[in-house]
Amino acid sequence: MDRPTGFTVLAIVLVLLSLGAFSVAGGYAGFLGVENWHSSTILAALAFGFAVAGIATAVGLWRVQRWAFPAFIAWAAVALGFLIGQWGTETDFGDWWLFLTVLGVGIALFTIMGIYLWQRLPQRDARATLAPEPLESRPTLR
Repeated sequence: MDRPTGFTVLAIVLVLLSLGAFSVAGGYAGFLGVENWHSSTILAALAFGFAVAGIATAVGLWRVQRWAFPAFIAWAAVALGFLIGQWGTETDFGDWWLFLTVLGVGIALFTIMGIYLWQRLPQRDARATLAPEPLESRPTLR
């Protein structure tokens, strides 16, 4: 199966974002000794999770594998968690309408990308998994 162009573009973008997220995770990990260490630990873990899930999604998209969709869902969830954590740490949700707008746009973009992936990734043939095995191919006890 040929790889769709959108998969190639998304895989390259995910690799670049993941490389950046590894450096962000290292930056937050450097702040573990400061007074606000709890949020730094959470944000470092979320940034690391973002990077790992992004790399996994990129590999799945590059190989056009079905498991790329659950990896994408995990990446999107971690990305939204990082957005919420970062916003709450930096601004204490001061402009709640701006926060909700950014969150809504993020959810909409992830939904559009998820629908695109779902429609283009190979699907399991339901008839093949539900069809009973022929009696002739089953092993017999002697």
